[in-house]
Amino acid sequence: MRKRTTGPGRPAVRIVNASYETWEPDDADFDAVVAFTAFHWIDPELRYEKSARLLRDGGALAVVATHHVLPEDGDDFFVDVQDDYVALRATPEADEGPPPPPDDVAALGAEIEASDRFRNVGVRRYIWDVIYTAEEYIAVLDTYSGHRALDDETRERLYERIRRRIERRPGGKVRKTYLATLNVARPI
Repeated sequence: MRKRTTGPGRPAVRIVNASYETWEPDDADFDAVVAFTAFHWIDPELRYEKSARLLRDGGALAVVATHHVLPEDGDDFFVDVQDDYVALRATPEADEGPPPPPDDVAALGAEIEASDRFRNVGVRRYIWDVIYTAEEYIAVLDTYSGHRALDDETRERLYERIRRRIERRPGGKVRKTYLATLNVARPI
């Protein structure tokens, strides 16, 4: 643990290197608990209970979840590349098909309400595209746990198939569409 000042007149910020599940602060009076594309990794029995316990009166839980989606005008690459995943039985999701349309992705409101710890007070949805070269897209894939868990040979064979598929495209690029959902909730 270390302390640093964020600037003149600003409070000190304490940086703690610990898992959320095991960390117990001296004071549980935080203005917010915020998670970006990580809340789903926290033990379901603990994520809402501990978040509620850490917040001061009037505090808020803010959870951002990011999803790969395929809108109606999305890049057909993500339909075609499913053949590579299926051929190599590369991931458990191989048979699920291409990413869902944005409207099929539910926000966390129902899960938040079912926790009996929070009431969901708002949700926002943000959609954007990112253009990747073959190497850039492979680098992104290599950050995903499902791809990291593949044995080295399968992962390399999959990446080579994807690399060739992208490089054969006009312009040698792929357009991936992302959806971020932001849920804000207040303790009950």
